[in-house]
Amino acid sequence: MRQLTYLTIIVLVLFPSCLERKADKIFLHESQLQELFDGGKGTFLEGPVVASDGIVLFTFLVLKDSLGQMASQIMTYDPKTGQTKKFKDTSGIPNGLAFDQYGNLIICNPKNRMISRQDMQTGKEEIVAESFDGRPFDEPNDVAVDLSGNVYFSDPIFRKKDTVYQDIRGVYQVASNGKIELIATNAENPNGLILSPDQKKLYVADSPFIPGAKIQRGGAILLYEIQKNGKFSFSKRLVEFDGDGPDGLAVDKDGNLYVALYDAYKIAVYNPFGESLDELIIHNIHPTNVAFGRGEYKNILFITTENSLLSIETSQEGFNIPLL
Repeated sequence: MRQLTYLTIIVLVLFPSCLERKADKIFLHESQLQELFDGGKGTFLEGPVVASDGIVLFTFLVLKDSLGQMASQIMTYDPKTGQTKKFKDTSGIPNGLAFDQYGNLIICNPKNRMISRQDMQTGKEEIVAESFDGRPFDEPNDVAVDLSGNVYFSDPIFRKKDTVYQDIRGVYQVASNGKIELIATNAENPNGLILSPDQKKLYVADSPFIPGAKIQRGGAILLYEIQKNGKFSFSKRLVEFDGDGPDGLAVDKDGNLYVALYDAYKIAVYNPFGESLDELIIHNIHPTNVAFGRGEYKNILFITTENSLLSIETSQEGFNIPLL
């Protein structure tokens, strides 16, 4: 008995992650996956984000003709009434959305090659970032905001372009003072991104892609540590994928990571060590992004797909930055 005790102590000292208990099943009622909005054929949804009142905002693209021209809008879904309506028409093709601590809406616009900020009270919109080192961004895709108001966004390439301006498919930070810095350079094609609840880690979905060919080659979740001086250092490839690369990300209050796997038709959940906890299969529907609700909807995971907005109850409380 004493030998077993000593052995247990040695294992726990050498492998402290053994002290971490895996969460219980995340998706308690998979059969209760609900469709909240159906955009119909020829539509594409992205960028779910939740306002302080629980309203879900998401980007909504409608294919207008065979040439690939699109009309774009930002829509709202009210979980109290079940109603979906147009929030605004947009220029370009908006993708990722986020709120800063003041409740302003941050918008990624790949076609217009910029990040903008909209005051939700006045409707006034201003440019947050549109160039780096004197050259335009290529395709700002997804965005996150930390507790200090710093904005983070990815700049991949998913659409074939005549001109590529940036030499690196990078992740950028726009500090609260407006300074733009390239903080991550080793992703092949950065996509979704999210900060951990303690604000000490940045997760980036790396989605290698051949523009024009629509071929995705696996991918990974990359982990970056945020140092006390605010600098970012690459830690490791936390999770590897084979053929079903990651898209949008979310985290819960325990730091578990929720990953939309577009070509695998599922949402996968990992703990902070990269260990699999649970997955939700969405049969024959491509999920694009995920976001947790707020307030009474804090346990609800909202999911955008190619054509629809879905939701499902989880056993976890989601994490969103507090809004002032």
